[in-house]
Amino acid sequence: DDNKIPKEKFMCNKPWYQRIIIIVAGVVNNFILAIIILFVYALIWGAPTNNTKVYKVEKDYPMAEAGIVKGDYITKINGKKVSSWDKAQILLTVKSKNNTYKIEVKHKDGSFDTYNVKPKKIYDKELKMDRYVFGVVVKQHINKGFVSSVKYAFVKFANVMETMWLTISNLVTGKLSAKNLSGPVGVYQVVNTGMSVGISYLLYITAFLSINVGFINILPLPAFDGGRAFFMILEKILRKPINSKIENTIHTVGFMLLLLLMVLITWQDIVRIIK
Repeated sequence: DDNKIPKEKFMCNKPWYQRIIIIVAGVVNNFILAIIILFVYALIWGAPTNNTKVYKVEKDYPMAEAGIVKGDYITKINGKKVSSWDKAQILLTVKSKNNTYKIEVKHKDGSFDTYNVKPKKIYDKELKMDRYVFGVVVKQHINKGFVSSVKYAFVKFANVMETMWLTISNLVTGKLSAKNLSGPVGVYQVVNTGMSVGISYLLYITAFLSINVGFINILPLPAFDGGRAFFMILEKILRKPINSKIENTIHTVGFMLLLLLMVLITWQDIVRIIK
């Protein structure tokens, strides 16, 4: 009953800063949850390193043929600096001119060299799709302790956020194919596989998905919390409320497009399974 609820209790009548806090609270909780889970994961099973030191190069594969050897550190890919294997993996997936990647490495003696590497195309029977393989192995070392766990939680969070940004930006520019995305069906497959690996993998996946959900939700796009926050910021700049009908229409159209994208990605996942 509107008559029994004070007007100041309604969301629309709250001060501007309170409405912003309420809108982004869900995203912030996603991020906090992910950091806590990553900390617990590292505290129990140890904090894996995430650097780009080459542990092994496979014989007769592109990296070895180019001249990259064990002990080298990958420092740049196509001119972009890399300090984590998470970022390196994304950059090695992004489309490159003539399918050739410029990879800069730092050798044990401190010198640098840049190599042109063209990945080898192979068909993955398990994934039922073509993969481009470079033939490099990066080994993770485990660090134990409270301090290492705290550091891992925040560094890993930052790395995943960075790779999410790279993924979205390269999808927009067309350098990354939508075929690399997965919907609910694909996520279910990943989680189902993780159940056989153990609770540690499930914890990691939970943290990873929590960061993904938070990141996507804070983007300034219609139907997302970020989209609503964008309209609030616009309202503050213009110093007047945005027409509610226009805003609701934009959010509705955005939501419909989001559902369409979800259907297309889900269909893509199903096709992968039945191939």
